[in-house]
Amino acid sequence: MVCFICFQGLISLADFDAIVVGAGIAGLSSGYVMASAGLNILVVERGKVPGSKNVTGGRIYTHAIEKFTPELMEDLPFEREIVKERISFLTDESATTLEFSGKTEGRSYTVIREKLDGWLAGKVEEKGGIVASGVRVDDLIREEDTTGICAGDDEITARAVIIADGVNSPLGKKAGLRDDFKAEELAVGVKEVIKLGEEEINRRFQVDSKEGVANLMVGSPTDGLPGGGFLYTNLETISLGIVANVKEIASHGSDLDELLSGLKEHPYVRPLINGGTTVEYSAHMIPEGGIRAIPKLVGEGYLLTGDAAGFCLNTGFTVRGMDFAFASGVLAAQTIIKCSEKNDFSLKSLALYEQLLESEFVLKDLRKFEKAPIFLSSSRIYSLYPDLVNVMVKKIFDIKGEQETLCKQIREAIKEADVSTFTLMKDLWKGSRIL
Repeated sequence: MVCFICFQGLISLADFDAIVVGAGIAGLSSGYVMASAGLNILVVERGKVPGSKNVTGGRIYTHAIEKFTPELMEDLPFEREIVKERISFLTDESATTLEFSGKTEGRSYTVIREKLDGWLAGKVEEKGGIVASGVRVDDLIREEDTTGICAGDDEITARAVIIADGVNSPLGKKAGLRDDFKAEELAVGVKEVIKLGEEEINRRFQVDSKEGVANLMVGSPTDGLPGGGFLYTNLETISLGIVANVKEIASHGSDLDELLSGLKEHPYVRPLINGGTTVEYSAHMIPEGGIRAIPKLVGEGYLLTGDAAGFCLNTGFTVRGMDFAFASGVLAAQTIIKCSEKNDFSLKSLALYEQLLESEFVLKDLRKFEKAPIFLSSSRIYSLYPDLVNVMVKKIFDIKGEQETLCKQIREAIKEADVSTFTLMKDLWKGSRIL
């Protein structure tokens, strides 16, 4: 069991090699790597316990853990390993689903963040690091070669501070590394965790115990606005939610709670959750601006990581954040370790962090999909094309007598959708190049 140290009065006079602000995946991965290297580190968390404020849909790709800290895979507290990938195109009354069944080479799992983050915090403490919960950091300290934090009346100093305080990142702004993300660079998600029981989930989704399903949905879940729905199977519960662009939600006056209620009643979704009991409701901001929205990552005594740095990637068919958070936290830790070895925490030495990010998938993938946020903002993806896909598939299977050829059925569906062939081909070509 993890013991979270009470902050007030116990560590206010201590100095550390590094302080990490934020006990999410980015902050805890950096804390774990630094503590494993023998550094004297402190991780502070505003929530009551690590993970208490994290409300992600619940899927983690584990390639970064396997590469940097493979020992953590031995008892990773995952819910189910994803063995079925589904992408569904929804209209108000119909759905067309593309499913891949089988394990991929790169493994991924559903997780409950409070379990995962609490477990990872325990790993940090096993290595000698300190994790202090219930600590709100009000300000930063920067004096010559000393960096630190202010929490209430307490000041704690260190050689460097890793800022991993989430998408709003008040400390990232105080450090002069970033401004607020623009509304079009943010998505907002709402999620319900619905309890069904392990055996019932196995039956409904045709999986064995510890096997899971990831289902992304586009179209009616967001009423045609940029975004989509998601469903992940946990061991005994379902994570069901909606994610939509903040700017579009505001300009259209949409209500995410109403959209989520509508998704729960959709003919495709309702049989999957029927009879379940909602045990959790939460909302979360998500950075989706891509590489063009990445702020400054290094300052005098500071490194910015995880959601605070905008490290999230949505390609339309995959949504990644936790693997970016874990890797960026590890690379921040490796930077601090190197600086400690040289006894040099200058801005020039801390700039190694950006070099490491460039050498790994974090910035490579964000740069590779640089134009994805622009392409995925097209309204046709969320209104026209889900309708078109469902009309096309319906015509193929709708036998009323004399059957038309597949080619003619597709032409009729395109005509009925009122989209030009040129527009369709242009979007397909652009999407194939960008995504």
